[in-house]
Amino acid sequence: MNNIKLLLFFAISKLLLVDVFSLNSVPETIKKYNYYVNIAELSIVESQYEQAVLYYDSAFMKKDYAFAVDKYNAAICHIYLKQYAHAYSFFQEILQKGYAVENLKNKAQFKGFFESSWGQKLNNYSEDIEYNLNTEVRSILDSLFFMDQLFRKKREFGNPYDFFEDTINRIDDSNRIVLKNIIDEYGFPGEEIIGLSETSLPRQPYQIILLHFQQISSARRRGEFGNVIPWIQNAYYNGRMPAHEAAFLLEAAGMDYGNSFSTLVKYRYVGPDPYSEESEFITKETPWGFYNLTEEEKFGINSVRSEFGLESVEDLRKKLVFQMNTKTFDFSKIYGGRSIYQMQDYEWYKNINLISAE
Repeated sequence: MNNIKLLLFFAISKLLLVDVFSLNSVPETIKKYNYYVNIAELSIVESQYEQAVLYYDSAFMKKDYAFAVDKYNAAICHIYLKQYAHAYSFFQEILQKGYAVENLKNKAQFKGFFESSWGQKLNNYSEDIEYNLNTEVRSILDSLFFMDQLFRKKREFGNPYDFFEDTINRIDDSNRIVLKNIIDEYGFPGEEIIGLSETSLPRQPYQIILLHFQQISSARRRGEFGNVIPWIQNAYYNGRMPAHEAAFLLEAAGMDYGNSFSTLVKYRYVGPDPYSEESEFITKETPWGFYNLTEEEKFGINSVRSEFGLESVEDLRKKLVFQMNTKTFDFSKIYGGRSIYQMQDYEWYKNINLISAE
């Protein structure tokens, strides 16, 4: 019965995913940007840094604004190649968007850079930065995020929805109206407009806000429902939202399950009660694997991903394994593929068709 439910879930997911992702055509400039970033990242996985910087250069010529996390990874490649002037240029642009220089200085891979004249120059630059972002819109978005989390974090009484559901829904309704007003005036408030947080390159305050607009199927969301799919699509098509983030949010908006079908990656066996004191918590040694897609499933998923401008499942998995094994580069923008299905029934776990990630 469980396997039947799983297959049914995959089938429904596929229909919803294709429908959500194929309403409009993604501009070729966006697809080309994603294409070159993908092969740059695959070059990083293979430690081919000279090739990676060439591919990043090609990507950055395809759209007016290149995302900070891609500039960051390109900068690391230049550092490995001892091309500190190029790294300085990328880091300067990232700091102008609000990212704190301390995040760079605290990482071992940048030690040689900061000991160089270019690193000293960046350190001096960070003391008097002219920020390149709309600070007013950034403050509004940060305030919306604060309100979004205010009552959801109140867990001292138990599940916050059991005590504050009406209040949470009213806040969500208010946040939706404010965000719509921002979009109407400025366009979608992506990184180009609101910059970055001090500590994270890919995480933005609007992400969780958009997710919480969609909690219909859980029966938690009872306020006015607004369809945010056009917002996400327009943001992506206009180059204001990265591909992986857009895919993740569109899946959540379309089916309320998050990043499930286009990634289908991990299953772990965690024992009969993963939360008991006797149970072993998840470690690196905990059994897991990628879901072993059939050729038909893989073709269908890759067709949708390609049309949307995402890399293939095969390329995605290479980068996910790399991400788990190294923290030198920042691949955390890859939302897809990090879902973990925790199995408490070992017989079911053994019957799931998995392939090793090694």
